Amino acid sequence: TDGRQPARRLMKELPRNSQAEASFLGCLILDPSLVGEVGHLVTDRHFTVPAHAAVFRELQALYDDGKDIDSVMLADALSRSQALPGEDPAAMVGHLMDAVVSAAHVQSYLDIIREKHAVRSLIETGNRILEDCYGDYGSPDDLLDRAEQAVFDLSTRRDSRESSSIKNLLTQNLLQIESRSGEG
Repeated sequence: TDGRQPARRLMKELPRNSQAEASFLGCLILDPSLVGEVGHLVTDRHFTVPAHAAVFRELQALYDDGKDIDSVMLADALSRSQALPGEDPAAMVGHLMDAVVSAAHVQSYLDIIREKHAVRSLIETGNRILEDCYGDYGSPDDLLDRAEQAVFDLSTRRDSRESSSIKNLLTQNLLQIESRSGEG
């Protein structure tokens, strides 16, 4: 060896913003139409607070099933699904609604959540690359190929999510236009 010690993994908390998560969910509860408009831009994996992920999954399920969404319906669905073990669903929904006074800033909260998730994903990918390198799992060329592929996969996932979002928005808008043209 050359006398250097292996790099130590930085023991920092991963980037997150639980207030933005709560505010985003509060916006979706206040204006359920937003579940269809922006809900497809994130997944439950974007949330760092497990209860927030559970609430998001339940909001998506209610929306996908065409059910009404309001604080009472959501709390009831969370209670029936037992998605928040040890927590009072009505209190959780109330907390999320208290996080916002209107849904006007939903896009800002969404952007924060997506940015934090992207950075966490990059850190996790970097850590896997480091572990492979320190674990001596192949030749330098193999390690480099795997590292490049891992970073490329991150980029591809982001791009496919964004193109999927655009497709969903266009489909939704076309359906609204068709619906309105049939009314006149």
